[in-house]
Amino acid sequence: MSTSYAANPRGFRYIGTKRRTKEDPRFVSGRGRYAADIALPGLKHVALVASPRASAHIVSIRTDAARALPGVFCVLTGEELCAATDSLATGVDAPKLTRWPLARDRVRYAGEWVAAVVADSRALAEDAAELVEVEYEPLPHVTDPEQAMVDGSPLVHPEHGSNTILHRNFVWARSRTRSPGRSISSRSARSGIATRQCRSRPSRRRAVESGDRDSRRLASIQMPKYPDQTAKALRLPGNAVRVHYDVDVGGSYASSAD
Repeated sequence: MSTSYAANPRGFRYIGTKRRTKEDPRFVSGRGRYAADIALPGLKHVALVASPRASAHIVSIRTDAARALPGVFCVLTGEELCAATDSLATGVDAPKLTRWPLARDRVRYAGEWVAAVVADSRALAEDAAELVEVEYEPLPHVTDPEQAMVDGSPLVHPEHGSNTILHRNFVWARSRTRSPGRSISSRSARSGIATRQCRSRPSRRRAVESGDRDSRRLASIQMPKYPDQTAKALRLPGNAVRVHYDVDVGGSYASSAD
């Protein structure tokens, strides 16, 4: 009896058997190709300003000091971004619920992005982001999900009218035995190892004007629907956004790894 069969008595050829990986030599020898390794001409870097509040109205955003730094290309607020783009897909049937890359009018969780700084280098963008001053008016909030569903609790999305975004019943009609029970899932958060990177080039129209025929693409990402979502949010036809899938990405060890 072979060793592989002993470890896998069902005799599968691949499942459950020891196999040599093909990609490891490339990675351990430093020949991996990630989004950060792609150096585009005139590349700009983005740093984000995050809210320290769990729930608050955005009273004002002062960007003058950040804009004044040499090498800062742009400081974008949520109000400006939302005026030029459409809401990202929410994945549920909730037409009044919107989802934006940058917060507009109010923040709904600690860490939500409220402004983006674009600069010549990552360090400069991060320095400028620290100069952005945001004034918040704190709002009531709850952190317990069951308390959030009680009538009268502060609403995360007032326009939706409820803190319940999706309600679904699962029934196993043919199950021989049934037992009542309660399952509680702990909060899931993206871990620090699952960082995000993206490289993009201008649209086809700008590419033609600049003479660059290969400048309408994004770096690799694991989500297959990402090009469609990006095109819709940017108010572009679906074929106007293309994605490279030949860039190394993470293994989705966290809740989301791009």
